[in-house]
Amino acid sequence: MSSAPRFRPKPVADAIVDRWWIDFAICRGKYDLFFEPFGERPGPRRRREAQAKLLCAQCPVQMNCLEAGRRNHESGLWGGETEEERVRAGFPPRANVRRDLVAARRERSSDTDHDRPDGEAA
Repeated sequence: MSSAPRFRPKPVADAIVDRWWIDFAICRGKYDLFFEPFGERPGPRRRREAQAKLLCAQCPVQMNCLEAGRRNHESGLWGGETEEERVRAGFPPRANVRRDLVAARRERSSDTDHDRPDGEAA
């Protein structure tokens, strides 16, 4: 038998810097709205994200959550912002696990290429 330690993922809250605000978030306990289940189809995903964004819009710590999602390159919906929206804003997740994220990243790079002087490539 191997005595190698088994990998145990850290809880999300442990990975976030300056997490005092989490205790005030109205999403506590409703995580299924903010993270996509495996194999979720586009229609149900849009409905789930719309419900999550409604909660975020009412949350007293929405901006703290948004900043944490961007700073930590999180997946899921943070502060009312989806992964695609974060990619378009220049804050990609740690890994591109969905085609939508790859497309958003390409869209972001083509937008920034147009902003460069003399058409320089990135």
